[in-house]
Amino acid sequence: MENNEIEQNGKRRGTAPVIIGFVIVIIIFASVYFINHKSENTKEIALPESSGDAMEIQVGASDIALTDTNKAAMEKAITAVNEYFDENKREQRLVSEYAFLYSYRDKDTVSPSAALSDKNTGLTDDEINKYIDILYIRPEDMGIVSGQEIKGHDLALVTVLNTKDGYYCVSDFAKPIILSGEQYKNLALRYSFAHGDIRNPKRGEDENTAILKACNMENYDIKHIACDDKYAVVVGNLVADPADIKEVALTINGEGDWEIVNDSLAQEKDAVMTINAKCPDMDLGLMPVYNIANFGEIDTEDMDGIIDDLAGLGEITDKDSADGFYACGCGRFAFIECLATDKELLGYIGDDGKLQFNKTADLQSSISYMLQLDDDPPVFILKFE
Repeated sequence: MENNEIEQNGKRRGTAPVIIGFVIVIIIFASVYFINHKSENTKEIALPESSGDAMEIQVGASDIALTDTNKAAMEKAITAVNEYFDENKREQRLVSEYAFLYSYRDKDTVSPSAALSDKNTGLTDDEINKYIDILYIRPEDMGIVSGQEIKGHDLALVTVLNTKDGYYCVSDFAKPIILSGEQYKNLALRYSFAHGDIRNPKRGEDENTAILKACNMENYDIKHIACDDKYAVVVGNLVADPADIKEVALTINGEGDWEIVNDSLAQEKDAVMTINAKCPDMDLGLMPVYNIANFGEIDTEDMDGIIDDLAGLGEITDKDSADGFYACGCGRFAFIECLATDKELLGYIGDDGKLQFNKTADLQSSISYMLQLDDDPPVFILKFE
């Protein structure tokens, strides 16, 4: 079929002129990657996994003494770690995992040597790697396990030296504290995210109904829902207003009911870092693989003009239009579903600035097609239910 070139007066980036062309997209690989909500760095079929068991926290006094020299070294270490954090926070997406400083980008605990090996602390690289930990915790939790009066709810850094006298903890929020092995283990376990297996409750199941009711999203088209025994995360929008997209985190309160922790994650520059700061014991595998705010404005205003163009070309019929449309665009993508016939049209703006639409058969084929065009597409613009 020949491509038809038309002038488009809408505001979508790079859409003038718009090429409206159609091909049948044949999909030969699964797209449950985004439907089943994997971790950000994988495109596997399985759901994010949680062992349901507490992480093994190894503790035990080392063979080095706590000397004035080592105390001075740890004062230099906390300064260096704070500098490292400020320089790398956004790029590495630094969060707290089991109380330790963790790079969400690298999916690994931050190595003490990465932050300290060239900072002239007075400690050798071997001592840094063997005896030092970097914690990212709430000051009040250190107060609870130590029995001291320490306040502060926002996450803060602590450098820890494992000595034969105990765990020597240095921070900017309190005087140095020595914790026993048991106290140190209890501190880490306050950040355990072992709250049962991650699951994706289906529409109609009691758990799904309770979560959606708690965040007032019963009538939303749900793109993502994941929960364990303590936390849940939901992404959805209204079919009648696809631009009204929400990403909500919830927790179970003392009465056993779901309640909202944060209902504005869709607007956050980094939703993972935001929710970790609020709930550092939440398994980040509950989060969707995308960060909605990264993709810019969700567009619905220009879709009416595009639909008219498609109708003028005969690619959307009166029958298709009978019950209206679900139509949404974001970034380089635009999606239209004809509600009367379930016809799906997925558009993409190429490097030439032209928008070309292709027919897709269903949700999985739409996601698969988007993944062919972009490693990190805004799949949340699609209609899931």
